[in-house]
Amino acid sequence: SKMIPASFCRTVYEKYCGKTETTATTATATSCDEDMSKCECLLSSCYLDRHQLALQSLKDMLNRDSSEATATAHKIVHECHLRDELLLYLNAHVEDSIPDSIYEELHLLALQVLTNALQILNDDTDTEDSTILEPNEFWKSVLQACIDDVQTACDRPLIATAAIDLVACMVRISSSSSSSSSSSSVLMMLMDDDASALMLHLVAAQSYGELHNLALEQSSRDLIEMLRIRI
Repeated sequence: SKMIPASFCRTVYEKYCGKTETTATTATATSCDEDMSKCECLLSSCYLDRHQLALQSLKDMLNRDSSEATATAHKIVHECHLRDELLLYLNAHVEDSIPDSIYEELHLLALQVLTNALQILNDDTDTEDSTILEPNEFWKSVLQACIDDVQTACDRPLIATAAIDLVACMVRISSSSSSSSSSSSVLMMLMDDDASALMLHLVAAQSYGELHNLALEQSSRDLIEMLRIRI
């Protein structure tokens, strides 16, 4: 699917955030809080191009070379209103007025933003956060959305691969967490019916990937092995 034209994003950013593209990309020009506020402003609008810009900006702020990466990851993982905005585009049920190609782009970005945020917090040696995956309805909804994505791997292999990578990241964090309650949270959500369904979809995705998509095949195989060891 095609992304929303970059020219649209530049125009929106300059009009609604009050900065030119050059100024906006200067890391020292704004603080993390200011940048996050701009993203929240864009996400609260009713225009899809602003949502795409906000999600892409969040993904860029999570770049490991960015000084804002850890602070951004904390806000994404722990602030309810931001998580709710991400969940909007992880949900399989969207308004009919949203074109499939645009929804898929936003859906993919939401998956990538969550994966990058979790990975940064998990790798941050300066922060011991035992509540990265605190059990709640949000993470249950994320897992269900990912299972649904893996089920449609043949139709949307790029999104399925991103969903598998997110589940793998969640399982690694749960397994390595020093908190017993956090350690069991994601794995418990994958017990019984959910785990069985996910494994079946992963096997099908791996088979499809072996023929058509190397990244999908590798991600599926890795998660299958991970789940067989841990569940």
